[in-house]
Amino acid sequence: MTEQEINDLHINYLQSLIFELEEKQIADSVSKLTNCSKNGKKEFTFTLTLEDALNTQPLLVNEKLLLRFNSYREHSFFKQYNLPLKTLFTSTSHNVT
Repeated sequence: MTEQEINDLHINYLQSLIFELEEKQIADSVSKLTNCSKNGKKEFTFTLTLEDALNTQPLLVNEKLLLRFNSYREHSFFKQYNLPLKTLFTSTSHNVT
């Protein structure tokens, strides 16, 4: 391999790493899943609201991207969590409203 090819591989690796980190940042900044619409027989589009610091406009994503965002998050979009406190509601899904 030439030095130019090695440099190109490094650049491609760094670009893919930056894109993955950006996706992780977006996944962590999702504050609400506000809408779900069906486009075709098996195609769904979701509307996500992000934190104001990242974006004030709603983000439209397909199901595949939503599931990829969910895999990056520490707490799932869809799971309910038991609360250790004695409250009116003993479980909540605090990540998605």
